[in-house]
Amino acid sequence: MQKIHSVSVRALAEFAFERGDLIPAARAASRMRDGVRGHQALQALLPASWRPEAPVSRDIPVGERVLRVHGRIDALYVDRDITRVLEIKTTTKDPSMILKYDYPAHWAQGEIYAALVCLNEGLARAEVRLTYARLDGKKREYSDEYDAQELIERLTAYAGPYLDWISRVDDWKELSRPTLDSFPFPFDDYREEGALPPDAGQLSLSL
Repeated sequence: MQKIHSVSVRALAEFAFERGDLIPAARAASRMRDGVRGHQALQALLPASWRPEAPVSRDIPVGERVLRVHGRIDALYVDRDITRVLEIKTTTKDPSMILKYDYPAHWAQGEIYAALVCLNEGLARAEVRLTYARLDGKKREYSDEYDAQELIERLTAYAGPYLDWISRVDDWKELSRPTLDSFPFPFDDYREEGALPPDAGQLSLSL
């Protein structure tokens, strides 16, 4: 039986273009809250024909392995003539200063969503829209149109390296399991849930 590895669209896109980003935790949480607010503001302005937070999932076979790719599209528009996938990115920058291909991981995210929609719906083409928005209302939008085969090829290209990596992680876990299982428990017994060690009151930290 084939093992199915599961990954979100965002994680797969970011893995494909991984790079460091050292952000203090408090600032990261604030950025996340602003992101939610920005998404909701733009989604509220869309016509009723758009579906916000559209869920999508698909099992992608790559060689002898399977990757289950899943996520929620910021907004999706489908009719007989065109299918549009909208990816919203909030930013503290002036959106007019962001060039079209400054952030390839953002395009990868939209492309993966569009590929999943094409596969699930049997579509021949799809448009990816990437919108950069600031909370003060400024925004900039880009779009590219793809045929389904190009999107599927890009999805497979993103999925292959991720599967190679996660398979090596699994192999390492299996290889190390006997060693981990052989370690003895270093105490006489387990502590009851919620109980503190006898000397807990004597612990202190020197800064």
